[in-house]
Amino acid sequence: MLRRLRGAGLRDDPFFFNLDGFNATIADVVAAAPSLIFDSAGCPNVDPTTSAALVTQLASAPDGGVAYDHFALFNVLTLTIQVKTSAVTSTGNRVLGVWASTHQ
Repeated sequence: MLRRLRGAGLRDDPFFFNLDGFNATIADVVAAAPSLIFDSAGCPNVDPTTSAALVTQLASAPDGGVAYDHFALFNVLTLTIQVKTSAVTSTGNRVLGVWASTHQ
């Protein structure tokens, strides 16, 4: 049950991504890879101190400063609708189908 159109149009991208911090973290892990032990999924096992340092790197700029949002000022087109929670979470034969595509 669609209730009403909530908004449509150009919006600022809502996601935050610190590309510089991510790349610095990747470089740190690659540099340390020869001394790391990897699990069966290929993930490195690190101690809590190293894990905390990597998380800090992901949350800051490579120089330790404030992280920069690389998605800032990118735009997305949105079409937002509101659906009653009971229409998709109650028991019974309720189905919510969503289809979308983008074209340029």
